[in-house]
Amino acid sequence: MWTQAQSPAHVEDIVDTGLTISTIQRYLMEECGAASVATATLLDKHERRVLPYRPEYVGFVVRDMGPGA
Repeated sequence: MWTQAQSPAHVEDIVDTGLTISTIQRYLMEECGAASVATATLLDKHERRVLPYRPEYVGFVVRDMGPGA
């Protein structure tokens, strides 16, 4: 799909655990041949992160307000 020189950007509404975005990033790099993937998110809930993932572009960092928060 992409050449090794191309690096797509992924836009996400919210990143919390990091599981979904890590899966998407791995797919784009391994299956589609992207050299890298930059992520932009409107909301970042880093308190809920279970994987060591940091989006490159963040609109707002928000606290987890769900049950048990």
